[in-house]
Amino acid sequence: MGPPEINVTTELSVKVRLPHLLIPKFSGNLQDWFTFKDSFLSLVDDSVIIPNIQKFHYLLLAISDVKRVIQHMSVSKEGFRVAWEILVERYENERLVINTHIDNIMKLPSCTAETASQFCQIVDTTKCNLEALKAMKQNTDSWDMIIIYTVVQKLDNKTKREWELHISNKELPILQQLYSFLEHRCNALESVSTKPKTNEQRQFGDWKMSHSYVSS
Repeated sequence: MGPPEINVTTELSVKVRLPHLLIPKFSGNLQDWFTFKDSFLSLVDDSVIIPNIQKFHYLLLAISDVKRVIQHMSVSKEGFRVAWEILVERYENERLVINTHIDNIMKLPSCTAETASQFCQIVDTTKCNLEALKAMKQNTDSWDMIIIYTVVQKLDNKTKREWELHISNKELPILQQLYSFLEHRCNALESVSTKPKTNEQRQFGDWKMSHSYVSS
């Protein structure tokens, strides 16, 4: 998921109202910077009809959580360009952004048992961060064995055994195999947890209930 969006309809003055735009909001999270930057440039900065003073107000609204970075800048058409360059200098650190995405994969929480939510979280987090790294020109297509090893170490012991039985002893697995394996287990666990009780199960439950009353 991308960064949250905000509706901008704030008045600059009694007579001037900012055009209504859906602008992404930047919270200061490094891994969201490039998405925010591309969106802001496309929606606001590249526009030839929005004056710089209005662009500055859009910027302040979009970075409300981190506007302390440019809090000493005067809100003016000249100040907008300087403020934007300060933000680029502060947050556009490609190495740190790449490190953050890798860290998100390496520090996935370990599964303590078979749970659909944990399996889904592992798959979604891994996919999302690898796609972000790929968009940053990282050759993630060659990382399969490293990512597989990292992810499998996060699984519970039962699922690790099932994975080892699932793959071939001779051929190297690919990451898509692990995704499919975990997604299948996720679907199976969700199906079991939501499966309605059979008549036999309901009768056994009624039997336990009646006997619990007798024993009490």
